[in-house]
Amino acid sequence: MKLVDVIREECIVACARFSEKAAVLAAVVEAAKQCSVLKDVSPEDILAGLEKRETLGSTGFGNGIAIPHCRLKGVGEFVAGIITIPAGVEFDALDGEKVNIIVFILAPRAESNAHIRLLSAVSQTLLTPGAVKEILAGTTSRAVYESFLRHSRAE
Repeated sequence: MKLVDVIREECIVACARFSEKAAVLAAVVEAAKQCSVLKDVSPEDILAGLEKRETLGSTGFGNGIAIPHCRLKGVGEFVAGIITIPAGVEFDALDGEKVNIIVFILAPRAESNAHIRLLSAVSQTLLTPGAVKEILAGTTSRAVYESFLRHSRAE
Protein backbone atom coordinates (compact mmCIF):
# COMPACT_ATOMS: atom_id res chain seq x y z
CA MET A 1 0.00 0.00 0.00
CA LYS A 2 1.32 3.42 -0.94
CA LEU A 3 0.71 6.67 0.90
CA VAL A 4 -0.54 8.25 -2.32
CA ASP A 5 -3.43 5.74 -2.19
CA VAL A 6 -4.58 6.62 1.33
CA ILE A 7 -3.80 10.31 1.88
CA ARG A 8 -7.06 12.00 0.94
CA GLU A 9 -6.74 15.55 -0.27
CA GLU A 10 -10.22 16.36 1.02
CA CYS A 11 -8.99 15.40 4.51
CA ILE A 12 -6.23 18.02 4.67
CA VAL A 13 -6.43 21.24 6.66
CA ALA A 14 -3.62 23.78 6.37
CA CYS A 15 -2.68 26.45 8.92
CA ALA A 16 -5.14 25.51 11.66
CA ARG A 17 -5.10 26.91 15.19
CA PHE A 18 -6.05 24.93 18.29
CA SER A 19 -5.77 25.51 22.00
CA GLU A 20 -5.88 21.87 23.15
CA LYS A 21 -5.61 18.23 22.16
CA ALA A 22 -9.37 17.59 22.43
CA ALA A 23 -10.03 20.29 19.83
CA VAL A 24 -7.45 18.69 17.52
CA LEU A 25 -9.13 15.28 17.78
CA ALA A 26 -12.51 16.88 17.03
CA ALA A 27 -10.95 18.55 13.97
CA VAL A 28 -9.53 15.19 12.86
CA VAL A 29 -13.04 13.76 12.95
CA GLU A 30 -14.38 16.71 10.97
CA ALA A 31 -11.62 16.42 8.37
CA ALA A 32 -12.02 12.64 8.11
CA LYS A 33 -15.75 12.92 7.54
CA GLN A 34 -15.03 14.87 4.34
CA CYS A 35 -14.10 11.52 2.78
CA SER A 36 -17.01 9.60 1.27
CA VAL A 37 -15.40 6.31 2.34
CA LEU A 38 -16.49 7.16 5.90
CA LYS A 39 -20.07 8.13 5.09
CA ASP A 40 -21.45 5.18 7.10
CA VAL A 41 -19.15 5.70 10.10
CA SER A 42 -20.45 8.06 12.75
CA PRO A 43 -18.35 10.97 13.98
CA GLU A 44 -18.87 9.67 17.51
CA ASP A 45 -17.37 6.28 16.60
CA ILE A 46 -14.35 7.93 14.99
CA LEU A 47 -13.76 10.17 18.02
CA ALA A 48 -14.22 7.26 20.43
CA GLY A 49 -11.68 5.20 18.48
CA LEU A 50 -9.13 8.00 18.48
CA GLU A 51 -9.64 8.74 22.17
CA LYS A 52 -9.36 5.05 23.07
CA ARG A 53 -6.04 4.85 21.23
CA GLU A 54 -4.78 7.96 23.04
CA THR A 55 -5.50 6.32 26.41
CA LEU A 56 -2.90 3.68 25.52
CA GLY A 57 -0.29 6.42 25.12
CA SER A 58 -0.02 9.66 23.26
CA THR A 59 0.39 9.48 19.50
CA GLY A 60 2.43 12.67 19.77
CA PHE A 61 5.76 11.10 18.89
CA GLY A 62 7.94 14.18 19.23
CA ASN A 63 9.68 16.59 16.88
CA GLY A 64 6.37 18.39 16.33
CA ILE A 65 4.62 15.30 14.94
CA ALA A 66 1.53 13.37 16.03
CA ILE A 67 -0.04 10.45 14.21
CA PRO A 68 -3.43 9.78 15.80
CA HIS A 69 -4.79 6.53 14.45
CA CYS A 70 -7.25 3.75 15.09
CA ARG A 71 -8.87 0.75 13.48
CA LEU A 72 -12.65 0.89 13.28
CA LYS A 73 -15.52 -1.39 12.46
CA GLY A 74 -17.31 -0.13 9.37
CA VAL A 75 -14.22 1.36 7.73
CA GLY A 76 -13.75 -0.40 4.40
CA GLU A 77 -10.51 1.24 3.26
CA PHE A 78 -7.76 3.32 4.78
CA VAL A 79 -8.35 7.05 5.14
CA ALA A 80 -5.50 9.37 6.08
CA GLY A 81 -5.30 13.12 6.27
CA ILE A 82 -3.09 15.93 7.49
CA ILE A 83 -3.65 18.97 9.67
CA THR A 84 -0.89 21.56 9.98
CA ILE A 85 -0.72 23.80 13.03
CA PRO A 86 2.17 26.27 12.52
CA ALA A 87 1.85 27.78 16.02
CA GLY A 88 1.72 24.31 17.59
CA VAL A 89 -0.62 22.76 20.11
CA GLU A 90 -0.07 20.79 23.31
CA PHE A 91 -0.67 17.12 22.49
CA ASP A 92 1.01 15.26 25.36
CA ALA A 93 3.87 14.49 22.98
CA LEU A 94 6.58 12.17 24.24
CA ASP A 95 9.17 14.97 24.11
CA GLY A 96 6.86 17.45 25.88
CA GLU A 97 6.94 19.83 22.91
CA LYS A 98 4.02 21.24 20.94
CA VAL A 99 2.81 19.42 17.83
CA ASN A 100 2.72 21.16 14.43
CA ILE A 101 1.79 18.33 12.06
CA ILE A 102 -1.01 15.85 12.59
CA VAL A 103 -1.20 12.93 10.18
CA PHE A 104 -4.23 10.83 11.05
CA ILE A 105 -5.06 7.32 9.92
CA LEU A 106 -8.41 5.54 10.13
CA ALA A 107 -8.08 1.90 9.22
CA PRO A 108 -10.31 -1.12 8.71
CA ARG A 109 -10.47 -3.17 11.89
CA ALA A 110 -9.11 -6.32 10.23
CA GLU A 111 -6.06 -4.65 8.64
CA SER A 112 -3.58 -4.77 11.52
CA ASN A 113 -0.43 -5.51 9.49
CA ALA A 114 -1.23 -2.96 6.78
CA HIS A 115 -2.00 -0.41 9.50
CA ILE A 116 1.44 -0.89 11.05
CA ARG A 117 3.15 -0.62 7.65
CA LEU A 118 1.24 2.59 6.95
CA LEU A 119 2.29 4.09 10.30
CA SER A 120 5.87 3.26 9.43
CA ALA A 121 5.58 4.86 5.98
CA VAL A 122 4.14 8.06 7.48
CA SER A 123 6.95 8.18 10.06
CA GLN A 124 9.60 7.65 7.39
CA THR A 125 8.11 10.41 5.25
CA LEU A 126 8.13 12.89 8.12
CA LEU A 127 11.72 11.98 9.01
CA THR A 128 12.91 12.81 5.50
CA PRO A 129 15.23 15.85 5.81
CA GLY A 130 13.30 19.05 5.11
CA ALA A 131 9.88 17.37 4.99
CA VAL A 132 8.36 18.88 8.14
CA LYS A 133 9.59 22.38 7.30
CA GLU A 134 8.24 22.20 3.74
CA ILE A 135 4.89 20.71 4.77
CA LEU A 136 4.43 23.38 7.44
CA ALA A 137 5.19 26.09 4.89
CA GLY A 138 2.17 25.04 2.83
CA THR A 139 -0.65 27.55 3.22
CA THR A 140 -3.28 25.56 1.31
CA SER A 141 -4.47 22.00 1.58
CA ARG A 142 -3.18 21.37 -1.95
CA ALA A 143 0.31 22.62 -1.07
CA VAL A 144 0.42 20.45 2.07
CA TYR A 145 -0.80 17.42 0.09
CA GLU A 146 1.79 17.89 -2.66
CA SER A 147 4.65 18.44 -0.18
CA PHE A 148 3.76 15.36 1.81
CA LEU A 149 3.51 13.16 -1.27
CA ARG A 150 6.76 14.55 -2.71
CA HIS A 151 8.58 13.50 0.47
CA SER A 152 6.79 10.15 0.64
CA ARG A 153 8.29 9.26 -2.72
CA ALA A 154 11.73 10.12 -1.37
CA GLU A 155 11.54 7.48 1.37
